[in-house]
Amino acid sequence: MELFSNIRHGIGRWVLRKNLKSLQRTKRVYNLTTARKIGILFDGTREENFDRVLEFYKFLKEKGINTHVLGYVQAKDLPDKYLFKKDFYFVLRKNINWYYRPVSEDVEKFVNSNFDILIDLNLVEKFPCQFLIAISHAHFKVGKFTSAEGFYDLMIHIDKGKKIDYFIEQIKHYLEVINRPGLSSTLLQ
Repeated sequence: MELFSNIRHGIGRWVLRKNLKSLQRTKRVYNLTTARKIGILFDGTREENFDRVLEFYKFLKEKGINTHVLGYVQAKDLPDKYLFKKDFYFVLRKNINWYYRPVSEDVEKFVNSNFDILIDLNLVEKFPCQFLIAISHAHFKVGKFTSAEGFYDLMIHIDKGKKIDYFIEQIKHYLEVINRPGLSSTLLQ
């Protein structure tokens, strides 16, 4: 069974590399002041993550940022708690094809959106989420530091054992100070 899974992952990585060759995106640095549209990707399998992401979503909305959220749930059905949330979309196990690429109408809209910033809140690497990050047309991609093949423009290192709320606070901090005239020059001194 593990051999079959490894073959599927290998084919998925091959398809991803092939898709990346034709991907055209304009890279540009945004912060929480300049961004007008943000996408958030998170692991919705753990319900406590949903509450933190919902708080972050509200924080961004209060700043006037158009925000869309895509959650990856490794389950057959969506928990009731997740239903009927505006701007929240979910990928379920049934939306993953045989080589682990997420496929659905919501997924296509999400990856083809020209987000100013795409934030990956996954603390553990999951290939379906990496696929989405890699093929996204977002201008500025932010995620957790990884030594593996990186698809991010900004990676934030956090220690093992830290939770999603800590990671969100780090993202807020760095997206507040990055690319701000005056502030960035004092940080370099």
